[in-house]
Amino acid sequence: MPLIPDSNELGIFYQAYKFTIMTPSTTIAHKTSRSLIKAFRDIHPNGLTPQQHSQRLNSVLLDFWSHTPLSKDNDVPIQLFSRNQDRSVNISYSIGKRAPDAVGVLSCLYRILEGGVVEIEETNERMDLKDLRHLLTIAMTVINDLYA
Repeated sequence: MPLIPDSNELGIFYQAYKFTIMTPSTTIAHKTSRSLIKAFRDIHPNGLTPQQHSQRLNSVLLDFWSHTPLSKDNDVPIQLFSRNQDRSVNISYSIGKRAPDAVGVLSCLYRILEGGVVEIEETNERMDLKDLRHLLTIAMTVINDLYA
């Protein structure tokens, strides 16, 4: 897969963005698309450790979230992280601690294995963080889980 998303992938991203956030703003989607292109230019996904994959996912998720209307009135999503003995990592997200109603609001649990494969415990799905569509799907699902 190319490091820079092609126009078809950006079209998929924009459609998912409109559906997930319910905002038809082309400007926000365009800014976020440019940010993601930069992120994919700067970080090659092959050869990353599970921890590096979690950092990459977190970076993309926070960048995406910062361009949504949610960022104006809500606390930033926080990544919860733990390491396993087999070098895989567990991540989940919660709403920033300043939100009074955030207690108990968590995303799904994601287990990141070597090679960027993600196991989603609640749904028994497997995704690949090296695939742009999977990376964006996880980021948007987390945002939807926390703020919907």
